[in-house]
Amino acid sequence: MTSTFHTTAQSNCLTSVSILQLITGTTMRLLQKLFFWFRKSSDIDASYLLQGLPLDILLCIVAFLPAESAVALSLTCKQLKHLLWDDHSPTLGSSPKAKVALLELLALDLPNFIACSPCGRLHDIENVLWYNSSTYNYNPRSRNRENRLPACIQRDQDSDLDDITYTFGTTAFKMAVKRYHQKPDCKKVLKLMSSRSVYFSKWDEWVVAWREECRVVGGSLMHCWQSVHISSNYSYLASHSVTPRNVRICTHVAFNGSTKKSGICCRCRTEWRIDSKYYNLRGRAVFLTWKDLGTGPESEVFRQHNTYTPESSFLRYFFTNRQEAQAQTQTHSNQLPAAVGVVGDLSSAFGDGNLEFDSWLDSRSRKQLFQYQDIYRAMSWR
Repeated sequence: MTSTFHTTAQSNCLTSVSILQLITGTTMRLLQKLFFWFRKSSDIDASYLLQGLPLDILLCIVAFLPAESAVALSLTCKQLKHLLWDDHSPTLGSSPKAKVALLELLALDLPNFIACSPCGRLHDIENVLWYNSSTYNYNPRSRNRENRLPACIQRDQDSDLDDITYTFGTTAFKMAVKRYHQKPDCKKVLKLMSSRSVYFSKWDEWVVAWREECRVVGGSLMHCWQSVHISSNYSYLASHSVTPRNVRICTHVAFNGSTKKSGICCRCRTEWRIDSKYYNLRGRAVFLTWKDLGTGPESEVFRQHNTYTPESSFLRYFFTNRQEAQAQTQTHSNQLPAAVGVVGDLSSAFGDGNLEFDSWLDSRSRKQLFQYQDIYRAMSWR
């Protein structure tokens, strides 16, 4: 009797060990195969694939899964939903992090959607313009609906994303990178994130024409900002002051009127180039900046471009220890961290290594710029 008891105990112990081994090893491979079959064909009956797996073992496996994985598994077939949904779905309601994790899992099998953590929902890539901050900044009908802004747009505005760009947000960023991995030759999202025309604005004593362009290179979003500054005051032209002062190149570098032609920031992946010339005695300064924004809004490369908190956004501009642009010249490039690179790396990767600095400003845009210059100059005399 005792021998039988010990034999039974040993048998139960071996069975427990076998189940644990099954959970930690074999079952995970089984789950991987299971998800592979689900993706391969939606016509395959999941219950058929699981019919040889005992219910007790299946429940043991699920017990080791995060809530979002268990819920995702429950969505694969009616049998699993009946077994798992009621026990694990309430966790998603009390845990925003788990909900976002589930959305990330679902987005893997939804080629036209990305998971948005601020909004807690999936966003359709076809609606990329809905999730660009510029859509709400430049649309008069949207200007009075700030309380209805998508949460992701509100986050972009609170984090001063306009320090980097005016034409797209972090949601569009994720959409562009996902589309690139699916269809590298598809440029539709990138075109919607880039300037559709040349924009004009007044800044201090300067009239500015500017445009932005985006590309994805090797899985990283590359951003190019091109601007032309001309004086709106004859006194500036008389003193040959064709380059404005205190122009922000990035959150760390400010151009203070130096005559240096190019440089890089040692705190983020930003490269800049400056050219200036006269045109019909109007004076002109051209600024180009190239930025490597990384593989996504959560990447360390992207965070380096905006390293300050929203609360300090006003004070940082005036009181932080910012670099001067002339300190980031070609002659100092050998002192920079290897991760930053050297002058020419980003512009070459973007395809602008031999760019004519004002080639984008066609005759029509140039005429408009000079018209704005005359208008603002006349207004300053009143």
